[in-house]
Amino acid sequence: MQGFQTIEVNGSVFFEKAAMPGKSVHVGELDDHACFLFMMKGNNLSIEQNGMTGVHASEGIVKRCSRYVSQFVTDDNETFCEGVAIYFYPEFIKKIFKNEFQQFKETPPPSFNTRKVVSNELIQQYIKGLIPYFEVPELMDEELAAIKIKELVRLLIQSENRTSVLDFFSELFASPRQMSFVEVVENNIYNDLSMDQFAFLCNMSLATFKRTFRKQFDTSPAAYIRHQKIAKAKTLLVSTTQQVEEIAYECGFNELSSFSHTFQKVVGVSPTDFRLSQMSKSLS
Repeated sequence: MQGFQTIEVNGSVFFEKAAMPGKSVHVGELDDHACFLFMMKGNNLSIEQNGMTGVHASEGIVKRCSRYVSQFVTDDNETFCEGVAIYFYPEFIKKIFKNEFQQFKETPPPSFNTRKVVSNELIQQYIKGLIPYFEVPELMDEELAAIKIKELVRLLIQSENRTSVLDFFSELFASPRQMSFVEVVENNIYNDLSMDQFAFLCNMSLATFKRTFRKQFDTSPAAYIRHQKIAKAKTLLVSTTQQVEEIAYECGFNELSSFSHTFQKVVGVSPTDFRLSQMSKSLS
């Protein structure tokens, strides 16, 4: 079923299941909590102020509180992406780990918002065990939610990324590191973001984002981002043997046709012709 299914406990969403069509985008904010997102089918690109983290089917990410743009990309021959999110609320975490809370002490602001978790069979079985509750969400009370959250935390701590997961939970309650406007832009210059989405990540209105951008870079956002993407594409076309489609994706174009059109408009020739001309020059 397309859309979102949620399980609430005491008025807060603790578990969420999403089925999203390919190329769909979800924009949101984890204001005062964090989550673990596990992809059952398809791929998710989580874009935040410090860049992008991608996960494929049977992989997961742990996300701290932050603004994000979440892009869903289907695999070949698939119609939908499917994922499950489990949310961690600070007070609830403190309550259920009251005898072990020293592991989750507050620390200085970390340098990350999202960390990838190497999945294993136990985590996959855990996710499968949650699915039936989405059909009868009223069965999930606070006591059962505590059991399920504690089970997941134990699995994450024991996963292959043990240090990263422990780091995440010890820093769970730290305020996010404040990033400069330029940092946010440069961290996401090669991600496929609209101007509205860039403005959202910068916590600005679109008009304020454009004014600030011109002040910082002395040009418009569209012109600067296009120039940076094409400059990188030219470098990759000359210095690598990557397929043109791979280069397009690496430079932030999700459609080869869009990349080819933009490249032709800026450079004057197609990406393939540009590559061939540069090869000829190197041989002469």
